[in-house]
Amino acid sequence: MNFDVSLAKNYAVSPNGLDNLVGTYSNDKSEIVLIKENGAVWLKNEVFGQPYEYVGKNTFQFPCMPEGLHDTLTFEILPNGKIEGRHEFLYENNQHGKATYWKIKK
Repeated sequence: MNFDVSLAKNYAVSPNGLDNLVGTYSNDKSEIVLIKENGAVWLKNEVFGQPYEYVGKNTFQFPCMPEGLHDTLTFEILPNGKIEGRHEFLYENNQHGKATYWKIKK
């Protein structure tokens, strides 16, 4: 009997899983674009983008955040097949936010 165990520090997400997540997401107030680069999800910005590492449970986090601070993207595939993305962050100076987006195109 074999028990395969992974001791990797980071989880891997499948290329097909990433392909399903990348695209344009929108809500009533704003729009975000997620791209795939070097096997990771990136939140596009004015220059290029910010990388997010997969940490499990459909959640990606911005790497190297100081203790007590966070910046995460969490995804859920809804029963109707649409993809919901939640962006939550807490930065220095107590700057924080939470927004929910829905994927509108690849």
